[in-house]
Amino acid sequence: MKLSIDRDGFQEAIRASVQSCPTGSQLAVIAISLRNMHRLNVLAGYAEVDVLLRKVRDSIDTQLRKATNVTRIGDTKIGLIIPDLSSPNLALVALDRALEAARLPFEVGDQRIRLEAHAGAALYPAHTQTASQLMIYAESAMHAAGKSGEDSVLHSSIIEEATLEAWSLEDDLSKALAERELFLHYQPQLDLRSHQIIGCEALMRWRHPVRGLVSPEQFISLAESTSLITVLTEWALQTALREISSLADVGLELSVAVNISPSSLFHPEFSLMVDSALSIWDMAPQRLIIEITESVLMADPQACIRILSEMRAKGIRVSIDDFGTGYSSLAYFKTIPADELKIDRSFVLNMLESASDASIVELVIDLAHKFGLKVVAEGVENEALQRVLEGLGCDLVQGYHLSRPMSLEDLQRWLLAYSPTSALPSNG
Repeated sequence: MKLSIDRDGFQEAIRASVQSCPTGSQLAVIAISLRNMHRLNVLAGYAEVDVLLRKVRDSIDTQLRKATNVTRIGDTKIGLIIPDLSSPNLALVALDRALEAARLPFEVGDQRIRLEAHAGAALYPAHTQTASQLMIYAESAMHAAGKSGEDSVLHSSIIEEATLEAWSLEDDLSKALAERELFLHYQPQLDLRSHQIIGCEALMRWRHPVRGLVSPEQFISLAESTSLITVLTEWALQTALREISSLADVGLELSVAVNISPSSLFHPEFSLMVDSALSIWDMAPQRLIIEITESVLMADPQACIRILSEMRAKGIRVSIDDFGTGYSSLAYFKTIPADELKIDRSFVLNMLESASDASIVELVIDLAHKFGLKVVAEGVENEALQRVLEGLGCDLVQGYHLSRPMSLEDLQRWLLAYSPTSALPSNG
């Protein structure tokens, strides 16, 4: 039987608990976020995810016998109420015990799953006397814990201010597509052997009517914490393929790399999303590059390898971005279902001054080539860096030396003016 999401029922339980809370006593509302369940979803399906959620709920219920209404309040969230607390410190104890219960190893089918989890809590009447606010505050504290890397966080006025700002920005972002405030810029990539421009990376931008240009790091991070990221990913795929395919009208055929977030990659309809975009814009699969970060691959190699292998079987290329910034084992060179590695710009930028960074770049290039992978160097900002990378056998480069990211119209003009034997055209 499916463990359904019951936010309304949980909210009503909070209200009843508040009304029955004895004078001088306190109660805590706790929200727990469960992570890395996508592994089970990919390997075994949604039915097994429901089995796991039920086991997590039962584990928390057993560990915290004083807890009431242990309820699924989101796709990967559990809520619970701890009544009759004599001290706020007891809420911290309850948080620790709830996380301990959620992180136990669980057997589901033939899978052994140990979840990552973080939690937040809000207290009545210390933080608010309103039942609806208790749930909001508990979830905002939970999100604060996730962002800070802490196991658990109690609500505070600082968190409240940050949450209100994030909600305001989230609300604006949800309207940004309809208002045509989002757009793509493209950064070209140079083949160091042919000295031709063979591809580009699509980069999302947001021009807010009041805030101006909002940092991608800010709004992408916000979208990744909500369901908005899947909507933005589909929009980026459709827009990138539509715009890049239009360049064929003037004789320009490029590949395009689109960045894919973890939640989008593991979404059950991701494959359909990609197939649809390729079909609508009549783009050859080989011209689309799915770009994921090394951290996504390392977070769940088995599930990630399965999905990326399916992409490659369709002819779509796979690129591992930010390579070198995580903790990947060189052994993964044997099994990575990828076509190229992108060396993080932090290593490339310091190559001329740092012998160790230069050695790392050289090692990655050599190893990647041994396993049949191409290498893209990001952050190439001058001719000297490009020459060194060319001497090391690097395949592709991108960076400000070649061009800053630019609009489709500017990209078209830039490409038509580009010649391997002349100075690089300006893009302003």
